[in-house]
Amino acid sequence: MEDEAYNPLQWESFVVRFWREAAGGQWRGQITHAPGREQQYFTTLAQLEAFLARFVDGLPTGPTQTPDK
Repeated sequence: MEDEAYNPLQWESFVVRFWREAAGGQWRGQITHAPGREQQYFTTLAQLEAFLARFVDGLPTGPTQTPDK
């Protein structure tokens, strides 16, 4: 008998919007955690990362390096 509570796939969904209030102005954003509909406005990627980290355990933050192709 399979344990119906066991789910090896863990996922979270977010809606992210970006906009500028004036031509050449600072980018702004809003992120919404889809399941709980909790949302936050942000003006920096650090603020966006902090919101994501609340819902995604072990999320790496900060600059990442990608291998040269």
